[in-house]
Amino acid sequence: MFAARMLGCSIALAGLLLAGCQQKSTALNHVSGRVYYKGALLQSGVIVFSPDTSRGESGKIAIGSIKNDGTYKLQTDDADGAASGWFRV
Repeated sequence: MFAARMLGCSIALAGLLLAGCQQKSTALNHVSGRVYYKGALLQSGVIVFSPDTSRGESGKIAIGSIKNDGTYKLQTDDADGAASGWFRV
C-alpha cells in the first residue's frame, strides 16, 4: 500500500516537473542593432518587434527608438530586452 502511494506521488511530481519545463521563459534578451532602408542608414524612427502569431507566438511587443547613428536597443514595457521567439519587425 505504501509503495503504491509513493509510486503515485512520484508520477504526479514527475508530471508537474515536465509541465513546468515546457513553459516559455519570461527572461528578456538583449537586442540591439542598426537600421538600414534601401542601403541608407536611418537616422530616426521607431522599430517594433511584434510576436509572430502565424508561428504560434504570443506575448508583448518590444520597441526601440532609432538614434541619429541608426542604432536601436529594444525594450519590453520598461525593461531592456525582448523575449525569445519568432517576431515580425
